[in-house]
Amino acid sequence: MAKTKTVYVCSNCGADSPKWLGKCPNCGEWNTYVEEIVTKEPAVKRPVPGIMEGNKIRPVLLRDITTEEEARIDLKDDELNRVLGGGLVKGSLVLIGGEPGIGKSTLVLQTVLGLTGLKTLYVSGEESSRQLKLRADRLSHDNPNCFILCETHLEQIFTQAANIQPDLMIIDSIQTIFTEVVESSPGSVSQVRECSAAILKYAKESGVPVLLIGHINKEGSIAGPKVLEHIVDTVLQFEGDQHYMYRILRSIKNRFGSTAELGIYEMRQNGLREVSNPSELLLTQNHEGLSGVAIAAAIEGVRPFLIETQALVSSAVYGTPQRSATGFDLRRMNMLLAVLEKRAGFKLIQKDVFLNIAGGLKVNDPAIDLAVISSILSSSLDISIEPGVCMAGEVGLSGEIRPVNRIEQRILEAEKLGFSRIIIPHNNLKGFAYGIATSVTFGLIPLFTLPLMEKGMRFDSILFYRFLFAAIALSGMLLAKKESFRTEMRNLPILILLGAFYTGSAMFLFWGYNFMAAGIATTLHFTYPIFVTLFMLFVFKEKTSWITLLAIGLAICGVARLSIDGGEMQLNGLGVIIVLLSAVAYALYIVTVNKSRVHDMPGRKLTFYVFIVSTSLFFIKAQAGTGIQPIPDLPSFINLVLLAFLPTVVSNITLVQAVHHIGSTLTSVLGATEPVTAVCVGVLVFGEPFTPHLALGILLIIVAVTLIILSKYIQKNLHEAKRLFKARHILRTK
Repeated sequence: MAKTKTVYVCSNCGADSPKWLGKCPNCGEWNTYVEEIVTKEPAVKRPVPGIMEGNKIRPVLLRDITTEEEARIDLKDDELNRVLGGGLVKGSLVLIGGEPGIGKSTLVLQTVLGLTGLKTLYVSGEESSRQLKLRADRLSHDNPNCFILCETHLEQIFTQAANIQPDLMIIDSIQTIFTEVVESSPGSVSQVRECSAAILKYAKESGVPVLLIGHINKEGSIAGPKVLEHIVDTVLQFEGDQHYMYRILRSIKNRFGSTAELGIYEMRQNGLREVSNPSELLLTQNHEGLSGVAIAAAIEGVRPFLIETQALVSSAVYGTPQRSATGFDLRRMNMLLAVLEKRAGFKLIQKDVFLNIAGGLKVNDPAIDLAVISSILSSSLDISIEPGVCMAGEVGLSGEIRPVNRIEQRILEAEKLGFSRIIIPHNNLKGFAYGIATSVTFGLIPLFTLPLMEKGMRFDSILFYRFLFAAIALSGMLLAKKESFRTEMRNLPILILLGAFYTGSAMFLFWGYNFMAAGIATTLHFTYPIFVTLFMLFVFKEKTSWITLLAIGLAICGVARLSIDGGEMQLNGLGVIIVLLSAVAYALYIVTVNKSRVHDMPGRKLTFYVFIVSTSLFFIKAQAGTGIQPIPDLPSFINLVLLAFLPTVVSNITLVQAVHHIGSTLTSVLGATEPVTAVCVGVLVFGEPFTPHLALGILLIIVAVTLIILSKYIQKNLHEAKRLFKARHILRTK
């Protein structure tokens, strides 16, 4: 016979005690113990719901475990997919919490009805089937494979799930489900804990993802024991004010993705609409001429958006000044006020300061510090900030404006929304300087190479000295930085292959200088991003877009324009092929770096080993012929040193720094100055011819490469513009 006893369970952490306690010894919370009646059955007779018999799990060695990317289910909702980390992982348990009436059930039901290819089981313990049908009709979606089950008994739910064999299961809500294993009312700590554990076993053993809908308590946290959040794989919080139309889906815990992502929805009569451009909700565009308003370029997760910070500074009516912040950390605001008073001399100690982040959004990005102090000073001095100006920067305790990460995304987002100026930290400007320096120094290769070739030096000897001096310079840098030269033996074949690709690229480029002008040869070499795209398309089966295809067409037209004028061949056909082979070799070098195990190797160490391999290969090639040529004179030696230092070592170092400060996208865009620099050197220094058809061909190639680099960004903006156009057209028709 089952024994019945009374225990006291902590509603926060789930710890139990035979007597009531004021403070939980486990989590330290006060007044969290509640009384529950528990029926304990013998372990032999105790049923374990959700467990599949016959699945014996045995320990395996770590080295025997094979890893593969988790398969994800596309939920046909970009916002929800983003918050989940790219989709719903099979066998995962997801908990969605929020206030009553916020739209949890609407969100889940809308998502389920849109998954026409999946068999779903929607278990409701709060609504009848007719009520769910009315809601589904209002959402104007239809899923022929959606099963509705109005049940609260956990064992019955598992029985029906075994009969239906769904691909996705939803339980609304976990507080209404009970199991016979525990003799307590539904929603109690013991019931929630036991039911969640059983559902977790079912999800992991069957591979069926389960979405749990949970209530929240008066403090705003998810109801039930804290252990519930530890059991599930993902915890999503649905936030928003019922008096406003916008809702925010925030990830609190996610084992399969980032916890810093946000999903934004607009509540409408026919359901929730995705807000792919959050700036449309966060910017009002009607604050011109008003003080106390500043626009900040913020980033949450991987998503950039512009937010409006509002501040009001007034004289303290009462003895104690008030400090209030909505959507921003109050302690951080007090710190910024102290910095303004200590470092800038603004006396705000007897002022009331109110701060608000427009749109009801809570942000934690330190890059909005500059906008916060700007709005406070604007309100205090009653001076409005110029329209079309946004800013991004972290404020330190010493009053300095510190650099922020991913500045290129912030700049592109501000440009997309029509802002003419952005104020960024001074150190972030270094990234642009590094990017331009990379392109300019690489474009100086003809300046040092052509005089050496005029003195009779062969390109294999030139390249041998170039990479030898560069390797010596890099080894000195590694020693100065106290970086290790060690690498794993398994990396050596890849390093040799990378050195061969780099050697081939340099050899074909220098060989091409014998057939055409240096500026044109450098421009043809600059087509390597096109070949990178083609390799990723045909070898690694990556998807491409019409923008990429357009760019490839423009590049072909550009090469043809350089080579052919009026039906006549202007360039040597063999020379064009040779230089294009240099672009192919460099593209293979980039693809191999990105797809091999040396991807995470430090840049200086990787470049050092590549230069060592290149030096050895050019030495072998020269010895196979007439040998390494001696350096003719002192000016040639200086040219070789400058060739090894400026377009080789300096360009690689500035490239790493540019990517670190402004990202790879903007660094690649700034790389368009490489052929421009080479053309200018060829025309101004060596007197190479430059005609309009050559200018058009170079321009077409530069435009094509820029389109390749910015294809994702352009496609995203076009998709957003198309969506806005459709929305406006629907509104007009209504």
